[in-house]
Amino acid sequence: MRKTRFHNVLLLSVSFCLVLLLCEAGLRFGLQPSPYSYGRFLGKELPPYRLLPEGPLPLRGDRSEWYEGLIVDGKKITAGDLFGIYREDSLLGFAPRENTVSANGWWQSNNIGVRSREATAPEKPPGVSRLLVFGESFAQGSRVRQEDSWPYILDEGVESLEVLNLAVDGYSMAQAYLRYRLLRREIDYDAVLLMLVPASDLWRDVNIRRDVGGEWWGSYISMPRFLLKDGALQLIRPFPPPEVYTHEILSPVVADSLKAHLRAYDRFYHDRMYASPVLAKHSLLYKLLLLNWHVYEKKKYRNSLWDTNSEAQQIMRKLFAQMKAAVEQDGKVFILVTLPSYGELLQLASDPGIAERHRKLAAAVAAGGVDCVNLLEALRRIPVAELDSGYDGSHYGPKGNRQIARLIRQHLMRQGIVKISQEIRDE
Repeated sequence: MRKTRFHNVLLLSVSFCLVLLLCEAGLRFGLQPSPYSYGRFLGKELPPYRLLPEGPLPLRGDRSEWYEGLIVDGKKITAGDLFGIYREDSLLGFAPRENTVSANGWWQSNNIGVRSREATAPEKPPGVSRLLVFGESFAQGSRVRQEDSWPYILDEGVESLEVLNLAVDGYSMAQAYLRYRLLRREIDYDAVLLMLVPASDLWRDVNIRRDVGGEWWGSYISMPRFLLKDGALQLIRPFPPPEVYTHEILSPVVADSLKAHLRAYDRFYHDRMYASPVLAKHSLLYKLLLLNWHVYEKKKYRNSLWDTNSEAQQIMRKLFAQMKAAVEQDGKVFILVTLPSYGELLQLASDPGIAERHRKLAAAVAAGGVDCVNLLEALRRIPVAELDSGYDGSHYGPKGNRQIARLIRQHLMRQGIVKISQEIRDE
């Protein structure tokens, strides 16, 4: 009896091992090489991930590569058209490359990195109110032609208003604030508008490397962030400095220092995603299980950031208060706008909690002394047919950008920041 039982257990164990081996062998047919990770499987990078490149990286190109087969009006749309073209920056991590235009002209920057086809003078034109816009991709009006972005539309046809689009695709609120500080004394202005899209932005202010908190963005560059220490903001600069990637082969010592930096400051970093145990070094099943665990953990942590007492929200409220104080010290007006993502608007009917989360966040910001223009309620009243998504399926499209410009224009009118003709007022 014992012998039979032993044989059964042995047979079951051998069968189980054979099934695992067959699964491992089958999965390998879907594995593709990747310079960033162990390999790509069904479009996903498998751990362990690479923290540093194997050698020096070339300077960023013009991003003229065709983006995922996207064609608009018979033209091959490039990454530069959709996202912009950037350079490394020792403080910000990256910044718009000045005086640059994308392959199809969808994105163009001027002498100071404004998304504009005209140069910006330090002095604003006489009789014109100048509005500086800061934020990330939603604030920039990303994924559409320059002329379809909401800052351009807001400026369009209003002689008494000049809008400078200083938002940058991929930025956090920390980077937006730092960019304002860099430009504050360089150009005259009347008002500053900072746009926050909580669903996309909350996680970035507790993140150092975008690929650690999200997916591979095609860059090893670290970003700055702030910590909140004893009620004050403490700046954590990018490490390693972005420029070292272009002319140095980074040593293992730098890799160890980078890991320590990420452990201390990036809330999404886990060591196990960057090294495999010896026994599971080449197991695709293990890597897939680890990847799914990490995706689950990141999602759970991102959801926790909607708590008004979360680290991200506490840092943001302090950032907003400091930015407002700096703007008002210059005798100017500060405007904070919160915007739902396009995906959130589509989900509102099935998830009413979205609106409540936005309301609580805006109320917490207001309680800290910063007025917050919450655009969710106004946007949810607009028929879906009058909104659309960007050309890559994300963000807002031309219709959505026009609605956002209309709503912000109405706020500027109510605040008396600009005087607008009756014709535009009745749009």
